[in-house]
Amino acid sequence: MQVWILDETSDGDSNIYVHHEVPLSAFPLCTAWLDCPLKGGEKGNFIAVGSMEPAIEIWDLDIIDEVQPAVVLGGIEEKKKKKKGKKVLHSHLLSLESNLKYLGNGQLNGGSCTLLLHFVSMIDDYSIMDNCYGVVLICAVPLCYHSTLSSIIISKPRHNVSIKYKEGSHTDSVLGLAWNKHFRNILASASADKQVKIWDVDAGKCDITMEHHTDKARI
Repeated sequence: MQVWILDETSDGDSNIYVHHEVPLSAFPLCTAWLDCPLKGGEKGNFIAVGSMEPAIEIWDLDIIDEVQPAVVLGGIEEKKKKKKGKKVLHSHLLSLESNLKYLGNGQLNGGSCTLLLHFVSMIDDYSIMDNCYGVVLICAVPLCYHSTLSSIIISKPRHNVSIKYKEGSHTDSVLGLAWNKHFRNILASASADKQVKIWDVDAGKCDITMEHHTDKARI
């Protein structure tokens, strides 16, 4: 997302140019500007962005080269990594040719598996392939066939994985956003999950959820 500046000079001329870019994590479906002072002071310069993700990102437009939003409303809970109960097989310094043959089979002890390949040399491209079991295999394609593998990790896939959302979050794409200029900490959002939510952006939480829509909600 680009931030443009309109510069009006004293002689009546005006210039418009790109000042900086904001690295959004997903393609935006809707936006809403707001001046709620999320970082202190009297006013702020923020933009709320809705996308195909259930989370709403709020970015500070006054900061150049910012890498993460100032506030994220809702979204999916981050999974905690479990160290126990995982069967992982490490095999070092295997040839690429033999691993590509193994990858084509897509089996481990008669069952489907997921492969993650780490290469010592620079990686040129990534590709995603499906095996006969419908399990996605993710591998890396190196610059040449003589690259050496540092390790190969093989693990069983997990089925029936449930998605856990943050408290008060939408569960589908955010299709509309509206800021209340009279109550500057209030932001409304509409989603494909048929819900309209009222957020307190200062507290970073959902205050009201309305579920009377029978189809995708829009603002």
